[in-house]
Amino acid sequence: MKFSIITPSFGQLDWLRLCVASIADQPLSSLGFDVEHIIQDGGSLGIEEFAREMGTILNEQYGGDWLSNLQTFELLNFRTSSGYRLRIFREPDAGMYDAINKGLARATGEICAWLNSDEQYLEGTLAKVAKFFLQNNPPDVLLGDALLTDGEHRPVCYRRIMVPSRWHTRLDHLHSLSCAMFFRKSALPSPPLDPRWKVISDAVLMDYFLHSKKKIVACGQLLAAYSFTGKNLSANPTNREHAVWMQEMKWPPLWLRAFVVMNNRIRRLAHGAYAFFIIHEGLFTRESPALRKHIHGSVSGKWPKETGFRDPL
Repeated sequence: MKFSIITPSFGQLDWLRLCVASIADQPLSSLGFDVEHIIQDGGSLGIEEFAREMGTILNEQYGGDWLSNLQTFELLNFRTSSGYRLRIFREPDAGMYDAINKGLARATGEICAWLNSDEQYLEGTLAKVAKFFLQNNPPDVLLGDALLTDGEHRPVCYRRIMVPSRWHTRLDHLHSLSCAMFFRKSALPSPPLDPRWKVISDAVLMDYFLHSKKKIVACGQLLAAYSFTGKNLSANPTNREHAVWMQEMKWPPLWLRAFVVMNNRIRRLAHGAYAFFIIHEGLFTRESPALRKHIHGSVSGKWPKETGFRDPL
């Protein structure tokens, strides 16, 4: 099995370093898996130095080879002896979703995902995911739980994810988080993400998965961490795109929103999403970029209002 993980990047190289580390340390070779990590950078200041630094760090930690047959726009192609391959492309794009599309077009793995620079996988995430896709009746899309942290990597919320409702996704918001989503490349539409949307293209993709009857499974396992950095795309409080999308869809009618939102809250309550969760996880931090720092504590499943983000009930 081969994974392809796409990371759209522009600035935030200190966070990107942690994202890279969280994929590189996954125990893949011992399980017979490979992973290619494709970073699509839109022209960050210092990305050339970052690419050289990442190659040096990976070589020191895991050993491996610099692959010299670089493609157009490619700054780094390094393969570690542990089964992790990092490719960094510097290329103009029309925004985050366009960058993800460019990365997916280059992806050669059958199982794909995207992980933003301010997100990271937890220990053993890819091994957990692989077990679901190796089952006799595997999913097309796998959704996992996510840990939300503040800018200092302190846990502030546990997001227990369930399979989204199509009506709720359209009328209110996308319940699941992309950092803990994996999908078969063959399940994607063309293009995978509509680049005309700058904020909601992940919701539009989920709407496609639901409409086309793809098999979606919520695994109930903690797979990823998402950090509130103050620059997250989803922090936009006035999401005019969603209103435009709803006008185009014309269904369901807006007067149903209150009923759909209430039904979603009841579903989440029954799913245990509002409980308290004991956290014992290892995260890469800016103070510890090469070694996971173990974090302990108890956090609620309710959205942290102090972040200033919209509360997605």
